[in-house]
Amino acid sequence: MWHLARDLELRVINGITPQAARRVPGLRAQAIRAAGSVSANIVGGCGRPLQTEFLQFLGTALASLNELQKHLMTASDAQILSSKVSSALHRTLEVERRMLIALMRTLQEHVAHNENDRRDSVNGANKRG
Repeated sequence: MWHLARDLELRVINGITPQAARRVPGLRAQAIRAAGSVSANIVGGCGRPLQTEFLQFLGTALASLNELQKHLMTASDAQILSSKVSSALHRTLEVERRMLIALMRTLQEHVAHNENDRRDSVNGANKRG
């Protein structure tokens, strides 16, 4: 999944050229930062010891993806991106979003299941003790 996010970042770098981006100062840098944050947070979350921490990183990655979508919309509206490049970036962004949300749901279910198991074992120990 982070490979797709990294590919999206490179496509943003190549798609929003510095020359075209002069029309909206700072937009290219903001879009690249948002795109880079997606893969960075996925990778950063993988290294966390707790699944709940990983979920927080994935939430930040999703927020960065939403921010990137906004920047791409602005770039399209300002005619900094061609419609062909814009459509391709938005398709990739949507695939990444679906993958992130699916992983987040799976982790949330796993965390909830583990929490229920923990509660059950604590309640069982309290009843015996």
